[in-house]
Formats: sequence, C-alpha cells, structure tokens
Amino acid sequence: LLAVSRAELVVHVPERLLDLVGADVRASWHPAASPDRVRELTLTRVDPTIDPLSRTRGHRFAARAGEAVLVPGASGRVDLVVRAPEGVFSVSDHALTRVDGKDVIYVRGATDDPAGARALEVRVIGRHGERALIRSADLAPGLEVVVRGVFLLKSMAVLGGDV
Repeated sequence: LLAVSRAELVVHVPERLLDLVGADVRASWHPAASPDRVRELTLTRVDPTIDPLSRTRGHRFAARAGEAVLVPGASGRVDLVVRAPEGVFSVSDHALTRVDGKDVIYVRGATDDPAGARALEVRVIGRHGERALIRSADLAPGLEVVVRGVFLLKSMAVLGGDV
C-alpha cells in the first residue's frame, strides 16, 4: 500500500512487450471473489526502470476515485487492453469459418452477388474468450464483418462459387 486509503495493482510487463503495451494501456480487474463484476482500472504510473532480475517494468493501476475495488491480498485476473498493431483486428469467433483449409471472414461489400458479402482470407494470431485476433492486409477499420449467417454464406460459396 502506498497510502492507507489507496491500493494499487502492479502488473510486471516483460521487457519484450514494453513497446506493445506503451503508456496508454487500460486494465480490467476480474476479482476471484466475484468474477462477473469487472472493474476498470486507470494507469497511474509506470516504473522508470526495468527490474534487472525479472527484466520487467511495473505498471501501476488504481481504481477510480471513490471506488474501493482493490483489497490487499485479493486474487483475480487482470486483462491489459492495448492498441492493436497495424492490420490486426479483434472479431467475434462466430465471424470465423474455414474454406479450403484457410481461415475466412465475410465482410459486407459492394459485390455483384445477391448476398452482398465477400470472403476475406485472414490469419488468426490469437484468441481470448469469444474473440479472435486476426491479421489481414485486405481488412480496414469501418468494414462490417458478418457474424450471423456465416454458415449460409459459406454454403453459398461452396455451391455457387465465390460469394
């Protein structure tokens, strides 16, 4: 405890991930005692030096003013939310399907097909819960990704060529 009225959560970020995490990271705290009550934490300070033994840098998070969500000795899970690298997007697992052994998503687009969607090949680079991190040179912010009806679009593509 740094002060009697304020508890901090310290996350030790490995040196190799410091560029990815940066200083605009957010944290979500899932206490083991009540995992359904997710609390958003604010970055208060980044330790100025890297620990020479663990090769990590401490990122200190605190609850918003007036919220007593951090208790000394509590356990739980912390999710760090960082800006995605260029060309990496998070989509629902329900948007992904496999066509000819490749991962594909369908996006709404200007096509001649009556379904109005086109298939984009993507590379899955990670998963978390019901979300998938994907990379694709053809994907851009603002495109609408199809989440419902993917099976129908895939069936139409298999039966009649491209969607």
